[in-house]
Amino acid sequence: MRIWVNFMHRDTTWSVQCLAEDARTVISPQVRIARESTLLNLLRASGANEDTVRAVSRDMQQTGSGTVAMDVNSKGIKLLQIKQTF
Repeated sequence: MRIWVNFMHRDTTWSVQCLAEDARTVISPQVRIARESTLLNLLRASGANEDTVRAVSRDMQQTGSGTVAMDVNSKGIKLLQIKQTF
């Protein structure tokens, strides 16, 4: 399943939320993540390739937020709390 992943630094944590391929339909709650490394590992486990992970890491350092497209695997659907009925 192709999705968009929005990420943003808030206070002392990171927040992640997923959108459907149309980039408008919210398909997950905001998931709070304590550490940058945990967010990158979560994306890897969810099916992101290394180019995507590097792009996220760069955006985290430069702007503290961003959006990437990725093909999520079945493990990622659970980890990112994606609703399957959209």
